[in-house]
Formats: sequence, C-alpha cells, structure tokens
Amino acid sequence: GVQILFGFLLTVPFSNRFGQVTTLQKVVYALTFLSCTVAAALLIAPVSRHRQMFRQGRKAELVMRSDLLAQSGLLALMVTVTGVVFLVMDVLAGLAAACPLAVSVACVYYWLWYYPARTPVARWGEEEDRIEADERSTGRE
Repeated sequence: GVQILFGFLLTVPFSNRFGQVTTLQKVVYALTFLSCTVAAALLIAPVSRHRQMFRQGRKAELVMRSDLLAQSGLLALMVTVTGVVFLVMDVLAGLAAACPLAVSVACVYYWLWYYPARTPVARWGEEEDRIEADERSTGRE
C-alpha cells in the first residue's frame, strides 16, 4: 500500500497544474513525499532483517528491532497520510478547511496506532486472548 501511495505521489510534480501550487503546498508535498519514502523503507525493512537473521537464535532481537522499525514506519506513514489529506483538502476547500482536517486525521491515526491500551479496540483482542487461554486451560479448544 505504501508503495502504491509512493507511486501516486511520484507523478504529482509532472502534472500540468503543479506549476500553479503555492509555496506552502510545495513544502507540504516535499515533506509528504519524503515521509512516504521513509515509511516504505521502514515498513519493508523487517522482511530483510528476518531473512538475514533467520535461524540464528536471535529471535528476541529480531522481534524487538522489527517492532521498532514497524512503529517508526507507521509514524512516517501517518505523516504521509496527513500531508496528503492537507494537500487534497487545500485544493478542494481551501486552507481554512485543510488545516483542521489534517490535524484531525493525524489525531485519529495517533490515537488508533499509539494508544492501543487505552482504546476499546485493543480490549477486543485482550478479551479474545483471555477466552482462548481459558479454553486451553480447560481443554475445550
């Protein structure tokens, strides 16, 4: 998914209307494009790490590093999506609508991705884990 977004962002400067964008839009586009590049690298990196470290008895290290890479990649993806929302809404509805909508999107992503223990969504999985543990302990799998 990140690679597809990267492909779309790659085409933007070559469109006919790109010369008409404001300086703010160019800056936001550049940051969005670069954060997408970083997100792709960070989200793909655990695959390469796994292949390099497979069967070396370093599972804990692999899991720890992969988690850090994935969390960092999600943060870069959040910046990317926020930038895309800002740019699209700025063109469609103006700066007054783009700013609060982009901030709102960033807040929703942050809340869903970085506060899982505090959200009801995370508790769903915890309940399923508890039920599975109960079933294993009573032999009812």
